[in-house]
Amino acid sequence: MDEQLLIRSSRKGDLESFNRLVLAYQESLFNTALRILGDDELAADATQEAFISAFRNLSSYRGGSFKAWLMRTVTNACYDELRRQKRRPRPPLNQSPTMMTKLNRLAGWQIQIQPLNRFPSRLNLNMPFNTAWTTYPSTIAR
Repeated sequence: MDEQLLIRSSRKGDLESFNRLVLAYQESLFNTALRILGDDELAADATQEAFISAFRNLSSYRGGSFKAWLMRTVTNACYDELRRQKRRPRPPLNQSPTMMTKLNRLAGWQIQIQPLNRFPSRLNLNMPFNTAWTTYPSTIAR
């Protein structure tokens, strides 16, 4: 593959030449994006955005290492995604108490824990679960 010839052809609008460049570098760019973002889908999106941006801005490529130029493009696309996530943070489902409360309500569960009037002086760890459940007040109603 003559990289410089493909770049010159791509600058003239030859999509086939640019596609050959994409095939040559897509794995490297995807792996870089995956290391930065940590998510396959986001990495694939960032890689695609990087290639689109590279095609649109081929006129700004001034020579040197084309791979380094593409890597900078994908790194910038990843940073853009991280900034978007920072503006719109999404808490994980398992760490959001309000979401778990909503899910419990949707499932029809209502959990109420009643405080103990007194703490038992000695816990019997050998008692069966159902006995322990009735000994320490808490109720689950459906």
